Amino acid sequence: MAVGVAAAYGFIFYASALQDDPSSIFPLDNMAFDLAERTRADTLVDVAKAVATAGALPFVLTVVVIGSIGLIVKRRPLELFALAGGFGLVVLAVHVAKAAIDRPRPTSQLVETVGSSFPSGHAAYATAYVVIAVIATRVLAGFASRTVIVLAGIIVAAAIGGTRVYLRAHYLSDVIGGYGLGLGIFAGCAAIALVVAFIRENHRAATEPPSV
Repeated sequence: MAVGVAAAYGFIFYASALQDDPSSIFPLDNMAFDLAERTRADTLVDVAKAVATAGALPFVLTVVVIGSIGLIVKRRPLELFALAGGFGLVVLAVHVAKAAIDRPRPTSQLVETVGSSFPSGHAAYATAYVVIAVIATRVLAGFASRTVIVLAGIIVAAAIGGTRVYLRAHYLSDVIGGYGLGLGIFAGCAAIALVVAFIRENHRAATEPPSV
């Protein structure tokens, strides 16, 4: 719940500010673009484009479907709800938010883009990698370090968001808003799954005959 509240605040903060003036540019947006401009190189642009592909909806959807199939095989319905159900809500929320706010894209983009700028769909969808990493540490045994797996998911998500700023496809505030939206929804679904699991365990304990 703490993750959900903090993430949702990041999204709501920028969404509220942009609702009144969708063309607003925040100080951090300019700072991020200045940093990207100083480090611009053809090779890095090519690398950024390749990394950004991992945050595109078709790519992430494929990963989520594969993960969902694995959870079905493992018979983990609550984790399946958190991943597949959460991702479906993220996709829906991204499209609704884009249409509602309709923020113009940055100028001088280095990639082709469609639709409004806020929130970043790539950033929102990339939060699925963090969720998959967390679920993997719960469902699969034999990992040497759970921290390493979760950290890898965070790094992938952060790299995807960073490429969107580097390629001038989004403002930094778009990316932060996308992260907030994605993590907020996934955290909410995870909280629901935990509550259901708690209720199920209590019901099972209440119905089992006492041990002799």
